[in-house]
This record gives sequence, structure tokens and C-alpha cells, in this order.
Amino acid sequence: MKNKYKFLITNEQLIFGDSENKKAIRRKIPIEILSGISKKNKKSSRSLVFHIYQQADEFFRTEDRDDILDLVKRLYAYRMKKNLLIFEPAEKSLGDY
Repeated sequence: MKNKYKFLITNEQLIFGDSENKKAIRRKIPIEILSGISKKNKKSSRSLVFHIYQQADEFFRTEDRDDILDLVKRLYAYRMKKNLLIFEPAEKSLGDY
């Protein structure tokens, strides 16, 4: 499955871009406003939901889920001096969450 949007991580923000137009940015999320991440406990799951304080959540699917999760957790801890909440909901699909 090919992602519809490109995903970039900087030391300050998560950037979601349009893969068809390399210069188009769909959304920028500063690390500071993340309130948590949801993931399925199942190892084969490729989905993540970024929870953003007082904004719409961002659903993302990738083959590199665990690496992205680890990097975002480290960035958040470095910038905010606390741990980012990680949720593992029991629902079948994170899209429902």
C-alpha cells in the first residue's frame, strides 16, 4: 500500500505533504502540541494516530511504524522534558479510534 502523503520529521515538527506535489504541505504539527500517539499492539499493524492538543487527530499508515514512534517519542521527551503518552486501544481499527 502506497501512502497518499509524504511524512517528514524535523526536530520541531511533523510535516504531512502531498506525494503528488512535492512542494505542497498539507499539515505541520509542532512537537509541543502532541498529546499522545495511538498504535495497535499487534506487531504487523502499520497504523499510528497522532493526537494533537485542541486540533483534529492525524491518522498515518507506514511500514516504519515502530521507528517513527520511537523517534517522535525521543523528540518529544527532549523538547518537553516529559514522556509522550502512548495508547494501545482495543478497537479493531485505529481509523475508528
